[in-house]
Amino acid sequence: MADNNFEFLNALETPAWVLNESYTAVFHNAAAKKHLPTLCINGAVENIVHSYHKNDFTLAFSLGACIPLGIVDNLDTQLAIAPFNGGWLCMANSLVSTAAVSTPLQAIGNGLRGPISTIFSYLPLLTQHIAGPEVDIYLNEINRSCYSLLRLSTNLNLLTRLSGANGKEAPLLLSAVVANICSAANTLCANLNIPLYTSITPALCANINEPLFCNILTNLLLNAYTYTRPGNEITVTLEKNGGNICLTVTDKGLGMAAAVLENATELYFTANPVDGTPPGGAFAPAGLGLAIAKAGALQNGGSFELTSTPGVGTTARLCLPLANTAIGTLSSKTVNYLDNRFSPVFIQLSELSFAAGKVSKAKPGI
Repeated sequence: MADNNFEFLNALETPAWVLNESYTAVFHNAAAKKHLPTLCINGAVENIVHSYHKNDFTLAFSLGACIPLGIVDNLDTQLAIAPFNGGWLCMANSLVSTAAVSTPLQAIGNGLRGPISTIFSYLPLLTQHIAGPEVDIYLNEINRSCYSLLRLSTNLNLLTRLSGANGKEAPLLLSAVVANICSAANTLCANLNIPLYTSITPALCANINEPLFCNILTNLLLNAYTYTRPGNEITVTLEKNGGNICLTVTDKGLGMAAAVLENATELYFTANPVDGTPPGGAFAPAGLGLAIAKAGALQNGGSFELTSTPGVGTTARLCLPLANTAIGTLSSKTVNYLDNRFSPVFIQLSELSFAAGKVSKAKPGI
């Protein structure tokens, strides 16, 4: 290969491998060894790429490809491949939970994931070939656009799966999930200068799917951060109320007009929260987040309600039946949401962070 200096890949938090023209791995970064060690031994990645190349159209492969690896830690993992220094750069991106395609919306959501994965994987290569004072601005916009599409894809897939779930989920340790998500959000959105406070009762469990609950909370935080005004602050509480667990997200943002509040949880409803006019901008909402929150609560035997006053702020309250156990499950992915740029926190909130200009040239695509 023309250049053996691949150390820039160690700055990435995405697993990456470099293969030469003979499909032999000559480098893997620290993230690959940490998150996907089984792909770093016994020629695993080499075999995957070589097998795909033999069965795929040569022209299409030479321009890049995206190989589905199947289920890894309950996530649908893609291996994006790009031509690099006479060989190949491979990057593993775990996007969203997989499910059989059953609706047109889900097909659209699934179809977005491959191209998004490929775009993310090409970003590190761009930084090796372009330079200048405006590079960070361009990377910001690319990242922001990718995360906007990824959020839409994730929400579409989750929405379509809600109707097929049976509502019989294992107990989830909500106290730990809420604490970890809020801690990650505080770090990721620190540049927004909007304080996020928490009051969390420990050891509270409810029977709800973890990706669904994470999506609900991060969507509520996204709204609280987005519809802001000077003096805004966000407070998240988790407490026991009789036989229920209640999650409350309160902000001191713009608030919603009565006509907007009345329809806010309707599927595909979007509006400027103050005057009800259609939202503008390049990243207008799709009207999915609050609808998912309401549907998810009802499916799991709970309730969801909104209260809001224009110029004062909004409170969202999700209540779920208390699980009859003192021990709830907690996936390893939940422990540190900032380790995975495809975690719920990154997917839902990174668009805000990049919009505010938070990007590191050393970590493109993160």
